[in-house]
This record gives sequence, structure tokens and C-alpha cells, in this order.
Amino acid sequence: PQIAMGLEHIIFLGSLVLGALLHLLIPRRGLAVLVATAAMVVYQAIDLFSTPSTGGGASMWPVALLFIAAYAATGAALGALATSAIRSRKR
Repeated sequence: PQIAMGLEHIIFLGSLVLGALLHLLIPRRGLAVLVATAAMVVYQAIDLFSTPSTGGGASMWPVALLFIAAYAATGAALGALATSAIRSRKR
């Protein structure tokens, strides 16, 4: 079976990895999550604003950024928590 990965999966998994890696570099978990979330939101905002609109009607970029932030924050938090758990087991 073919597995289709949507944008939300890519954002979540990217944030998961980024949150885990940043928590290795930044000891404060909240700051690592914030930086990972902000990085994903900024990246997606640049992508949303750099591609031209293909149709008329209302622009949905505020809603898109809201969901991107939610997916990114969840993934980054889980990645940072996993890094914390692995660190505490090694001690």
C-alpha cells in the first residue's frame, strides 16, 4: 500500500525532529519548543506568501498558519519531551 504524507504530517515530523535536536543544544525545553515552532511557522509563512494565489475568494492563510502552529508546537513538544526522557534515563 502507498502511504501519502500530507503537509500536516511533514510539519509534525519535521517539528518532532527539530524539537528533539534543539533540546539537545538548548537545555531549556520550553525555549527549544518555541524556537522549533517559530522556525516551522516562519518557513511555512514564507512559502504561503511567495506562491501566487491561484483562485479568487477569501484567502485562507490565517487559518493555515494557525493549524501549522498547532501541528508544529505539538511535534516540537513531543520531540523535546522524548529528548528529556532519554537524557534522564542515561543519568
